[in-house]
Amino acid sequence: MSAATSSSDLSPTAYEARLAHDLPGLLPNHPSVVRILPISTPGGFHPNVRRIALSTGETVIAKRHLFAPLTAGQSYHLLSVEQAASDLLLREACPVPNLLATIGDLGVVILSDVGSETLDDVVQTRPIAESSRMAVAAVDAFARIQEVLIQQDQLTDEMFAPGCDADSVRDRFTGLPDAIDIDALKFLVAPNAEVDRVMDQLRRLISSLAKQPVYPGPTDYNARNIVIDDARSPHFLEWSKLGYDWPERRAIQYLTSLGASRPGGRPRSLVDTWIAHRYSSAASWSTPAVAAFTLDGHHLVFHVLLGMRWMMGGERLSGSMRAALTTPLSPSPVVRGIRKQFREVI
Repeated sequence: MSAATSSSDLSPTAYEARLAHDLPGLLPNHPSVVRILPISTPGGFHPNVRRIALSTGETVIAKRHLFAPLTAGQSYHLLSVEQAASDLLLREACPVPNLLATIGDLGVVILSDVGSETLDDVVQTRPIAESSRMAVAAVDAFARIQEVLIQQDQLTDEMFAPGCDADSVRDRFTGLPDAIDIDALKFLVAPNAEVDRVMDQLRRLISSLAKQPVYPGPTDYNARNIVIDDARSPHFLEWSKLGYDWPERRAIQYLTSLGASRPGGRPRSLVDTWIAHRYSSAASWSTPAVAAFTLDGHHLVFHVLLGMRWMMGGERLSGSMRAALTTPLSPSPVVRGIRKQFREVI
């Protein structure tokens, strides 16, 4: 039986016993494990993440990558990449957890515990004013992280996950029009809009966005991968898999709460005109005009796809979703022209 198979087949009890046995030898001062706790998510307990209480009174997080053993010996080994990326970002004072140790055969990383609440939780359960404050902090932190990853030379292309090279990312993105269902799109556009014309404009927008530069960074970007600490500061998680992408696409999805698996949860974007301006001003790797256009375009494309999926599931769009389709985030006449053809009320 391979290491990957034996690791993934380990029962929860056996897995936690291994954590309790191995952890003292991996951490400074060799603290004993007092308790291993499940971590709650909107869909239930997370199957691969545990919070571990230590005899020092501290807690750490054990995160298990089930497929890490399959990448062992490769330049893109999940644990090695996460260690290298985390170390680099911490040296540059970026808000990421400290990776304290790894357990190779289990595919486990041990992280500093930076908090229990994600940005997705904040958006779905807290007042709008607090979500807006978190959006400002998150976009500032993301811009800093992205700048560091662009300027560094330690995380090389050989460490990037297969299929995450620049050409593959562009090819998949330019194929997005094939995922747009014309019949579903009809329910999003205004009654007086020609759906075929809107489709053609979206196709050309996607082609234009694909020509913008892609940069190194994370490949798993969503609001549940931003944890908010007790001081209400964001920390960005998940650095095991890197690749090329558009910073603007990362920013849009980091700042969009999907509310998945949460009773009554609904998608909500934190990107408004103020956040868009703040992002484009901070994007040192671009010009403000290009960054604003690219952010606006990726925001529209993402919400068209999200809106279609939501409506095809029999749901009505929320006011936030309608605003995400119709509210311009940049002066770009191209994106503004497309947005005008979507329904204000659905």
